[in-house]
Amino acid sequence: MVGPGFISSMRDIWNSLLTILNKIRYPILIIQSMLKNVITTVAKISIRNIYQDRTISIF
Repeated sequence: MVGPGFISSMRDIWNSLLTILNKIRYPILIIQSMLKNVITTVAKISIRNIYQDRTISIF
């Protein structure tokens, strides 16, 4: 059922997808690192706030 034309077109589609992914990869890595920094800072701030609340409630 599947002819050689179908296989070559699938290969073309795959190659174009790979090129698109390669172009997208670098911005995604930059965004990932930025998100990681934001998440770590938010986590540190929230942990600090929780710790301060605990110390205030203890005293």
